[in-house]
Amino acid sequence: MDSILVKNWNMIDSLIYKTEGFISAARIKWADQKMEEPDPEEMIEAATAQLRRENAELKKFQYPAHLVNIGDKYYCPHCKIQISKQLIEQYRIKCCIECGKRLIL
Repeated sequence: MDSILVKNWNMIDSLIYKTEGFISAARIKWADQKMEEPDPEEMIEAATAQLRRENAELKKFQYPAHLVNIGDKYYCPHCKIQISKQLIEQYRIKCCIECGKRLIL
């Protein structure tokens, strides 16, 4: 009697296992179909438009700002980030490394 129950349970367990495998495979196929890559030409057009916007923003005239010097530390007046003394003295930077604001040393 016990062997019949075990045999029936193994059949049910096998059925559950196969059903779970079928459902997970179907879910993966459905997710792959849903995540199709966009058309390459659309991607190129979007990237080109973004670059044009960035170029237009960079071409705008910016009034330079004076570098803020507090003690031995230098700060950008626009974004308030500290700029190392080495960049100021050795490399004579002309723009903030963080925000791109033009600086007067």
